[in-house]
Amino acid sequence: MSKICPNCLRPVRTGANYCGFCGTSLIPATRDASAAESFVSQTSAGTNVRSNSSLRPSPKSSKARRPWVITPIIMLFLVIALALIVRFWPEITANLFHIVSSITLP
Repeated sequence: MSKICPNCLRPVRTGANYCGFCGTSLIPATRDASAAESFVSQTSAGTNVRSNSSLRPSPKSSKARRPWVITPIIMLFLVIALALIVRFWPEITANLFHIVSSITLP
C-alpha cells in the first residue's frame, strides 16, 4: 500500500522519507522534532551546519520530461501532414495552377 503526500496529495512509494514530487518530508512529527532539536544544538555548539532548506531534496522538474512527450507528437503531426500532401498532390497542383493563372499583373 502506498502513502499519500500530505502536501501535494500524490501517491509516494512505501518507505519513502520525502515526496518525490514536491519534496515534503514524510517522516512523522516526532522524528522532525528530534531532528530540529539536534539541528539547534549543533548550531549553538558552533559546528559548521548547512541551512535547513538544503537538507531537503529538490523536487524533480516535470519540464525535463517534456521533450520526450512533445517530440513524438510533432513527428506524428508531420507524418500525417506529409501523407495528406502526397495523397492530394494532383488536386493541390491543379488548384494552385488555377489560382496563380487567375492573378493578373498590372
